[in-house]
Amino acid sequence: MSVARVVITGLGVVSPLGVGVDFNWQRLLNNYSGVVPLNKEEYAGIPCQVAARVPISSENEDGTLNFAAYFTRLSDLKSMSLASAFALVAAQEALEQSQLLTDSTDRTRVGVSIGNGLAGLENTCSIWEQMKVKGIYRGMSPYYITQILPNSSAGHVSIRHKLQGPNLCNSSACAAGVQAIGDAYNMIRLGHANAMVCGGTEATINPISISGFARMRALSTLFNDQPKLASRPFAKKRDGFVMGEGAAILVLERLEYAEQRGAKILGEILGYGLSSDASHIANPSGAGALNCMKNALNNAGLSPTDIGYINAHATSTPIGDRIERQAISQIFQSTNSHVLVSSTKGNTGHLLGAAGALESIFTVLACYHALCPSTLNYKDNEDDSEELPSINIISGDQALSWKSEKRIALKNSFGFGGTNSCLVVSNFF
Repeated sequence: MSVARVVITGLGVVSPLGVGVDFNWQRLLNNYSGVVPLNKEEYAGIPCQVAARVPISSENEDGTLNFAAYFTRLSDLKSMSLASAFALVAAQEALEQSQLLTDSTDRTRVGVSIGNGLAGLENTCSIWEQMKVKGIYRGMSPYYITQILPNSSAGHVSIRHKLQGPNLCNSSACAAGVQAIGDAYNMIRLGHANAMVCGGTEATINPISISGFARMRALSTLFNDQPKLASRPFAKKRDGFVMGEGAAILVLERLEYAEQRGAKILGEILGYGLSSDASHIANPSGAGALNCMKNALNNAGLSPTDIGYINAHATSTPIGDRIERQAISQIFQSTNSHVLVSSTKGNTGHLLGAAGALESIFTVLACYHALCPSTLNYKDNEDDSEELPSINIISGDQALSWKSEKRIALKNSFGFGGTNSCLVVSNFF
C-alpha cells in the first residue's frame, strides 16, 4: 500500500515567550528569555527559584492569563485544566492559519493528537488546598476528574471544533509532544485521516512539581538571582533544567488534500523514529538517542549527509546534554560534521510534554525561513571540560542563514522512562 506525503499547513503557540507563532519566532530570534523568578511564598524553601511561565496580563486584577480573553471563554477555566486552555488557544491559531475548516469540510476525516507529561497536577494542587479547608468531599470539584484526564486537552479541541476523526493522546513524559505529532503523521500516511490537529500542552508549574524535580536534582539552582541565565543547554556551567509551560499545535494534512483546497504549505514531515533506552527510568543511556535518530533517518529514506540542522532535546542538564552531544557526534562526525545544532530551551525553559511540539514548530520555521536559531547562554567554543567530540552548536546573538534550497532538519525529543522520539522535517520542495 502506498503511503501519503504529509505536509504542515498551520501552527499555533502559547509559550513563555508569549502568544502567537510569529510573535514567538521573532522573540526567539531576538534572544528573548521567558525565564522569571518564582516569587510566591508557596515556593519558599525549594532550592530552585526560577521557572518559564506563560506571560500574565498586568491589566487584569484577577491575574487572568492574557491569552484567555482573546481565544477562549473565561468560564471554561473553571471546568478545564490550564493545559487544556493553552491547547485551545494554540489550536485556534493553527486552524485559523491553515483555513482547514469550512462548512464543507468532512470533519469525520479530521482528527486530534495531543500529548502531555503531568496531566492535571496543577488541579491536584488546587484541590488539595480546598480539601484542607472544606474537607475531602466538600473540597472536591465536580470537574476534577475531567481536568486531570491525560486526554482531556485532545477532547476539548475536538469538541470545540467538532472534529470527529481519530482522537489520540500521548503521555510519554518529555517525548509526548513529538510522539503526538508522529502518531498524527502516521494516521494520515496510513489513510485514517485527511488532516490532524496535533502537538503538546503542559501547565504544571506548582510547588509539587517544582519540589519533585528539585528533589531529583534535575532543576537549575545556581542562577536563582539571574533567571535569564538559568537555562543554558550544552554550556559548561549548566546545572539543571528550568520548568516551562505552554502549548504548541500543528495542522498536518495529506499533500493531495492540502493542494486540492489550495492551502499554503509551510513544510513537510519526511520521517519519524522511536526507540527506548531500556536502561534507567530517569538517566539516558545514549544508545536510545542514537537509535532513535537512525530510525528516523531510515524511515525518511535519508542519510546523515541530507541533514542541515538539528534542534536538540538538550534541556541544560549535565548528563542529558552530554549524552545527546555524543549521540549526535557518533552519527554525524564522520559523514556530516558541518550539521548545525542548537537548543531553544535556553529561551523557553523545558515545557515537558509540550517541549517537543514547540521545538518542532521552531524547526519547521527554521526550514521555512532558512534561519537556524542560536543556543541562548552558550558561548562559542566554550570549554566544556568533558572532552567530548566537537559538534557545531550555534552560539552568539544571531541566527545563522541556511543556504540550501532543500532544508531538512531533525527534531530530537527524549523523556523519562527511556522513551525517545525524533521527527524529520523540511521546507516544501
